[in-house]
Amino acid sequence: MTWSERTLELVTEAITRIVAASPRRAEIESTLAGGGYAVLVDDAKAALAVANEIAPEHLELCCADPERLLPLVRNAGAVFLGPYSPASLGDYIAGPSHVLPTFGSARYSSALGVEDFLRRVHVVSTDRAGVERVASHVAAIAEAEGLHAHAQSVMVRIEDPPGR
Repeated sequence: MTWSERTLELVTEAITRIVAASPRRAEIESTLAGGGYAVLVDDAKAALAVANEIAPEHLELCCADPERLLPLVRNAGAVFLGPYSPASLGDYIAGPSHVLPTFGSARYSSALGVEDFLRRVHVVSTDRAGVERVASHVAAIAEAEGLHAHAQSVMVRIEDPPGR
């Protein structure tokens, strides 16, 4: 994505040259045919809107002051800032994990990391006043789902509290 017609032309020409000279020409052409985009947009904000929709595995922000665009990134496996940060640098040397979300799955997933190997245990605790404030809401949601025992499990606590 670019907001410069000249940049779009130069990138398109460079890709054509690089693909033609590549020993993996057929594979690259196949990949580009299935998901290669050259998009001209009005401005940087529009470029990031398109990028967020595509949710790329790798997103290179090659522009002046790429850091200012970083807060607009919502869906990308890994982001590379500036002309000296190619995706290959991240894949092989600098991190992040090379196990990145592909095919737009960055909309709901992230790069593989240590946290993916951790187990979390959720703990819920409240007192009588707290459960009284939310009981009717919990019961309403449970009833709407057809889970009557769930509704009763909260209502019984405010009608006849445990321990009596």
